[in-house]
Amino acid sequence: MTTVSFRILVICDSFGDADELGNELLCAGYDILLHWADTEGTLQNALGQGDFDLVLCDDQAINIDIITARGLISECGPDIPFIVISNAMTAEAQQIASQMKAGVDDFVEWGKPERLVPAVERVMRKSETRRQNRLAEQEMHYRANFDSLTDLPNRTLMLDRLEQAMKKARRDNTGVMLMFLDLDHFKEVNDSMGHLAGDLLLRKTAKRIVSCLRDTDTAARIGGDEFAIILADAFQRETAEAIAGKLLKALAKPFELDSQQASISASIGITVYPQDGEEAESLLRNADHAMYAAKKTGRNAFRIFANNAVESVLIPKSPPGADIVQIKEQNRPQIPLRYGIALAAALAVFVVAATWLTSMNTKDTLRLAIEENLETLTDFSTASGPDD
Repeated sequence: MTTVSFRILVICDSFGDADELGNELLCAGYDILLHWADTEGTLQNALGQGDFDLVLCDDQAINIDIITARGLISECGPDIPFIVISNAMTAEAQQIASQMKAGVDDFVEWGKPERLVPAVERVMRKSETRRQNRLAEQEMHYRANFDSLTDLPNRTLMLDRLEQAMKKARRDNTGVMLMFLDLDHFKEVNDSMGHLAGDLLLRKTAKRIVSCLRDTDTAARIGGDEFAIILADAFQRETAEAIAGKLLKALAKPFELDSQQASISASIGITVYPQDGEEAESLLRNADHAMYAAKKTGRNAFRIFANNAVESVLIPKSPPGADIVQIKEQNRPQIPLRYGIALAAALAVFVVAATWLTSMNTKDTLRLAIEENLETLTDFSTASGPDD
């Protein structure tokens, strides 16, 4: 048999019993490091020293029961094999064992090394299968919900958290703030320094964004150099100003990319639930629209979307180098067509009259200059109009 090294924990009343079980495995070719626990306290101390590859538990242990022991083991590692050692395995005991839901992997009688070793090998294989399956499930969940480059939530998880935050806001009669953040000049960095530098810049950007937020907030990478930020229980303009200003200041600092340095900025669009919309999709459009408005007006700025023109006010404060204004929907009154035509006609009459008066005034001035033999005639050499 191939020698296998692993750490084993035996839970029983005496070290002698634990040593006996360890010797059975040693004789079977296992290279083991034996640990012993006889109470809940010593078990917790042992588990604090690291993970175990196998746990053997005496069902007759006086100071700790199987269910308690298995619970503590599960908290330490859900895949650790757990075998119960029993004095007698009657048919009734086996039936009870099969109905137990304490996570026991197998039962073996004391003094039956011919059964212990196969049981150990069997539960070790099962444990490895469970571990691999669990890791595969975790990987699938991660790929479905997180961005592999920055480890931030992706668009799918961001939308789910936005919906949850909106539900909570409805229940608590509060609000939710949604920010769209797009990096300025990222393409130039990516093109001039290379994609590896661009990826490093995105990772460092993600860390800076998270450092500006609370633990209850969500920062997500939704694609390329775009990020979304959900501020739960936030709906005041002062909060938007403070957080956005903090983000702009943090991202404006130079980034060290290995042996190179890059400087970027950000454009941020902000919208608030429920003032600006009661559906996730409408909030996403609002934030995206406000973000592009910030980018078109100079970048390194943020704009706050507002669907009520009366409430759209210029934010008084602004971080260094940032243009901070609000964006509002255009709600201008439309002029009826008949009034428009009349206005155009009146304007045309005014232009014609003004032109005629100007022309007459110019002629009179020229005539007067000639009659008085003045030299000012040359001052009008560039004037237009019909000759006398």
